[in-house]
Amino acid sequence: MIRGLGAWLWFAAGALAHTPAPHEPPMSKTMPVRILHLEANTRDARLIRNRLIADGLECHITRVESEGSLRQALADGQFDVILSDHAVPDLDGLSALAVARAEAPEVPFLLVSESLGEDLCIEALKLGGTDYVLKHRLARLGPAVRRALREVAERGRRQEAERTVRAIEDQLRHSRK
Repeated sequence: MIRGLGAWLWFAAGALAHTPAPHEPPMSKTMPVRILHLEANTRDARLIRNRLIADGLECHITRVESEGSLRQALADGQFDVILSDHAVPDLDGLSALAVARAEAPEVPFLLVSESLGEDLCIEALKLGGTDYVLKHRLARLGPAVRRALREVAERGRRQEAERTVRAIEDQLRHSRK
């Protein structure tokens, strides 16, 4: 009986993992991707916006240029993705990542910068960054954003399936008493 129940729970969790979660980030044309973009250079911000549009991402971008405006934006709104330059006048990329992880830990964080050394990229990933894109390789940006959104959606589905399995197990334990 337990072995059969375990297989059923495994099946239920797998089936749930393939149903859309209500908190999935947008991936369709009807809901724009909400992007928080930390970038001091207006020209670079425009290039990045145009690249995302060219890649077919409908997006609403909130651009900030300082640590204070980053913190305020994170407190005021919900974002699907955070893009950050590494060199902003009062903040470096790793510090921006630390702020983002403290204020919005579930939101994917991508460094987008002119030059990132290998050590910095590895450190950013270790600290919870999702990805990095060099500004001279912006063709990677759209796919990186899409992958980050898919990972968030998958994590949400997995967490929902785990909650469902725990609830079923609790019901089963209580029904045997």
